[in-house]
Amino acid sequence: MPEIRSMRVEDLDQVAEVSDQAFIAVIGKLYGQRLERPFFPLAGLALRLWTDPEGCLVSSDHGEIGGALFSVARGSLGWFGPLAVATTVQGQGAGQALVAECLHRWRRRRVRMLGLETFPSSGFHAHLYAKFGFRPGWTGVQLRKRFDVEGVEEEVEPARPLQHANLPLPDLGFLYRGLDPAAEVRATLLRHAGRVFASDRGLAILHLQDAFHVTPEEAFLPFLAARDRDSFLSLLAAAEEASRAAGRKSLALRLPGTAWTAFRALVERGYQAGPAMLRMKAGDHLDYDRDAWYVDDWL
Repeated sequence: MPEIRSMRVEDLDQVAEVSDQAFIAVIGKLYGQRLERPFFPLAGLALRLWTDPEGCLVSSDHGEIGGALFSVARGSLGWFGPLAVATTVQGQGAGQALVAECLHRWRRRRVRMLGLETFPSSGFHAHLYAKFGFRPGWTGVQLRKRFDVEGVEEEVEPARPLQHANLPLPDLGFLYRGLDPAAEVRATLLRHAGRVFASDRGLAILHLQDAFHVTPEEAFLPFLAARDRDSFLSLLAAAEEASRAAGRKSLALRLPGTAWTAFRALVERGYQAGPAMLRMKAGDHLDYDRDAWYVDDWL
């Protein structure tokens, strides 16, 4: 019987292989794309484990990793992904066991809003997560801005960088009560994965290297929460400025499809919409992000 346990650093090579193979297989089945490893950068998996070791799990059978789940709890708000099960043991309950243990740990940690992203064209995945009470009623939309495309931008004063990982962070309870991304802030700064920008009205995390979605040419903004339009644009401008200074040619991000005011502001600033994923939620106050000045990545 496989054991569900906390992930260890020494598991990461096996976890990367299992995760890559599972995602490459499902993307090939759903969309006909023929991808190759690596799909998930090992450094990105390591950053996710470093961020929230209690939320990262494996299914292990006599030392062989058959499945893995990564998650991050931002205080009262948690999301998991990627979740992967080895193609050789799919259909035997490993995925459900990993999700069940993740939710058990979240309850113990008082996570009240639970989320995930999955493939919009996969009924199998929607059915799996619906068993745990997740509702398929939202989207996560990718946007990208290329810095070599000229356009008229509203001039704003960029927010200042956070200089130390242990400095107090702004209260983000205006978005969701108990929301706290401190673990991601510490991981980003202490592992030198990027920059963090803060003001008394919001916070942004920028990844430049050794993280998911980043390349030598593109930076990624996994989190931004602001009270209003001015503070949103100030934090965004700081991330764009730092990306350019690091030699990146573009900046990508994801945001909830319900964050319509932020979406329009991004398009006005030159961002182009890309692929969308299905977001599923469970818990309390599921529409907390409606018309919020908010960017977040759930993968």
